Amino acid sequence: MEKKTFSYQFEDHSPRSITYEVGEGGRLSTSVEDGVPFIYANREGMLTLAKLLIQVSLGEYKNGFHIHLRSDFSDDAGKADALTFLLNDGQ
Repeated sequence: MEKKTFSYQFEDHSPRSITYEVGEGGRLSTSVEDGVPFIYANREGMLTLAKLLIQVSLGEYKNGFHIHLRSDFSDDAGKADALTFLLNDGQ
């Protein structure tokens, strides 16, 4: 089995904003099936999501910081959210 490593450096813009890059063709969708939430993403989408989670977990973001993601990871507010995640250290 081949071992793989992952290294990620980012500029920390916390606590109020976050920046991220999406690899070409990164896609994301979600659904709830039999009461269970599912995240469907291609490889670029999963890598983008992983990097965002790393930035929020290592940054100085405050409780309640949240990110609205569209299926193509754009910042187009006219498109529906595919996923919103929120930092909740209180529970």
